[in-house]
Amino acid sequence: MSAAAFLLSIFLAAIGEECETCHPGATRDVASTVHRGLENRCTGCHGGDPASFDERRAHEGDFREKPFTDCAACHETEAEAFGAGPHALATRTAAMRGCVECHGFHELPEPTHALLEDACARCHAADSPEIVEAGAATARALRALDGVLERAAATIEDLDAAGVPTRRERETLEGLRLRLLEVLPRQHEMDLDAFALSVAGLREESEAFAAGGGETLAGVRARRWWILPVLGIAALNALAIGLKRRSLRRIES
Repeated sequence: MSAAAFLLSIFLAAIGEECETCHPGATRDVASTVHRGLENRCTGCHGGDPASFDERRAHEGDFREKPFTDCAACHETEAEAFGAGPHALATRTAAMRGCVECHGFHELPEPTHALLEDACARCHAADSPEIVEAGAATARALRALDGVLERAAATIEDLDAAGVPTRRERETLEGLRLRLLEVLPRQHEMDLDAFALSVAGLREESEAFAAGGGETLAGVRARRWWILPVLGIAALNALAIGLKRRSLRRIES
């Protein structure tokens, strides 16, 4: 790289994206969402020249006015699942606008399970209420699974506080969480019955794990209650022995 090119790269990095000059609302929206941490928040999706104040130059090159299909560049697994479902056909026929139909444009919020309730209802409430209910049921199942994992995590912390080794339990919990992350993208296939079965299986396994941790914790706490009486009896025995010895010494003297 020549000295001039190196200095230019430093200059452009210092300037950053200048899209806000003409698009203040859009850039503010992006800066307040899950994409706020991206270095090139605008050009990462749209392309173009982020350092140019000239409209023509800013939008030249590989600039994309509506990059609805570019989500796959960062969200490959979700896009693959989306492509296997009915929404892919709807996108190809322009019946819907791809990912942004459910997730939004620049004001992209943090994805939550509620999307399966809100987004489904926006399009299917009138003609397909069963789809809306399937989405809501799936959202409830995911929340329930989250609750089980949180309960298991709290139990592990209690065991740790009680002095019980928890390395194996922490590894198991981490494994369950990773498997959930692997399952979640499959909801984009919109085969909610099959997805619900996967969630139910993972929840059953998580509940068994949480129950086992709860039983261990209950056993630890039960043993703690027995310690006090045992210590009390031992103390009384020691006192009795001490008194007996003192009495014997008096008799001998």
